[in-house]
Amino acid sequence: MSKKIKKLKYVNKYGVSRSIPAEVKQIVRRRCGFGCVICGLAIYHYEHFDPVFENLKVKHEPNGITLLCPNHHQNKTSGRLSVETVKKFNAKPKALELGKVNDLFDLDVKSPTVKIGNFTFKDTPVLIQFEYEPIIKLELSEEEEQPHLLSATLRDTNGDIVLEIDKNEWKSSTMNWDCKVEGPRIVIRSAPKKVELIIRTEPPSNLVFEKISMLYKGIFMVCSENMAFNFSLPNGMTFSVESGEIEGGEVGLHLSSLGVAVGGVMLEYLTDEMKPMKIKPGKSKLNKLSFTNTTDSDKV
Repeated sequence: MSKKIKKLKYVNKYGVSRSIPAEVKQIVRRRCGFGCVICGLAIYHYEHFDPVFENLKVKHEPNGITLLCPNHHQNKTSGRLSVETVKKFNAKPKALELGKVNDLFDLDVKSPTVKIGNFTFKDTPVLIQFEYEPIIKLELSEEEEQPHLLSATLRDTNGDIVLEIDKNEWKSSTMNWDCKVEGPRIVIRSAPKKVELIIRTEPPSNLVFEKISMLYKGIFMVCSENMAFNFSLPNGMTFSVESGEIEGGEVGLHLSSLGVAVGGVMLEYLTDEMKPMKIKPGKSKLNKLSFTNTTDSDKV
C-alpha cells in the first residue's frame, strides 16, 4: 500500500507561510541594492524585521523584509544583532552606498575549465577579445599555490556593464533591474523575463557562463549552454558555431570588424588591412561552424 507524503510548509502561529512570493522578493532585492544591507555582500537571506516573521499576521510586505548575509543573518536570529540596528541599515543599504555588490569565485590552483555557452576553454589566458580588447581573461596568480585569477567585463544588449570580475571578485551594479544569487547561480535581468547573464559556479574546477547576451564595440554576442554560439560583427558578418573546445594558445576567440580568429588561427577576414595575429596558437575543435557575410564583394 503506497503512502502519499505531504510536503510540509512552515507557517507561523497566524498561518502565514514562510515562502515569500517571487514578486515581493524582487522588490526587496532592488530596494536593498541586491546585497546585505549591512556589508553589501551579494550572498544573502531574506529577513523579516517589521514585524518579525513570528508576528506576521496577513502577508509578506516588501517594506518589512530586508537582505542580510549569512553572518549578519545568524547574528540577527541568535540575538546578537538587534531589530533596531537592522532597521537603521535597511534605511540606508550598504550596497546602494557602494553602488555595487560583490563576492568571490572559488577557482582551483590548477588550471580550471571555463565554459562559455557550448564553448570550453582550458589553459587559455584570453578567452574572448573584441577588437583586441580582452572581454574575459584568465591569469596565473603571482603567488605559488594560489588560485587562477579570472577577470571580465560583461554587458547587456544595450552595451551597459552589468557585471565585472576583477581577479575572481565579481561585482554587480546596483543599477541593474535585477540581480539574483540563488544556489550556485548569478542571474541578471534587464527587465521582467529578459535574462542578460547567467553564471554558474562548480568549484573548484569549473566556471560556467550559462547565458551571455551582450553588445560592445558594435559586436553582438549571444550564447547559452544548449544553443549555438552566435556573433554579429559591424561589417555584416555573422559567425555561428554549435560547440567548440580550445586549449592553450594565447587567445581563444578573437573578433573584430575585420575578421574572426579561433585559437590564434584566422578563419575569416575581409581585408588585407587585418592586423596579423602574432599570437601563439592553441588546439581547437569546432562543431558545425558557419559564416555569413553581407559584404562578400568587398572581401580581398
